[in-house]
Amino acid sequence: MDACERTTVLAAGATRRVTEMSATGIAVQTAEFVDVARLEGQAVALSHTLTLLAQPYARHPGYRQEWRPR
Repeated sequence: MDACERTTVLAAGATRRVTEMSATGIAVQTAEFVDVARLEGQAVALSHTLTLLAQPYARHPGYRQEWRPR
């Protein structure tokens, strides 16, 4: 698992925890929302960076289409 996948998993877990806490009526601290936003932002930034780094190799036979920037 690379850093981008790890950050995405952490963000998904944090989002799920905050959503479950809100649904059950447990008070959610502002810091928890900030953590979710930070993790999601890191995942997006890492993903974007990796796709941009892969772009110069787009004509290589081993290049994967999922690496293309969105």
